[in-house]
Amino acid sequence: MPIRIGLSKKTRFDIFERDAFICRYCGKSPPDVKLVIDHVHPVCEGGTNEPANLITSCDICNSGKGPRILSKGSTDANDKRRAQEYLEQHSLAVYVFWQMNLELISSYLGLRKHL
Repeated sequence: MPIRIGLSKKTRFDIFERDAFICRYCGKSPPDVKLVIDHVHPVCEGGTNEPANLITSCDICNSGKGPRILSKGSTDANDKRRAQEYLEQHSLAVYVFWQMNLELISSYLGLRKHL
């Protein structure tokens, strides 16, 4: 059986940061879940601690997955869904910001005419 070598705190943080602190399987993030690092190709099957083999997972998904190798599509669908949610959230935020600034500019210009 391969020897499991622990990950440094820096490596863990780098993987969390790369994955935007979101579980790549279900899309959840803290404080709703505790995040851990998962080996895509399990150590018991010869997987390494190379960053390409590490993924951010919540503890629930990680324990449910166990030492299995999942198909590539299992994370691709979540990536697309998270990207769409991110776009929708940020598009709304940009729209609200634009509206607020438009109102401020309009009121400023309206005041400016009366001066």
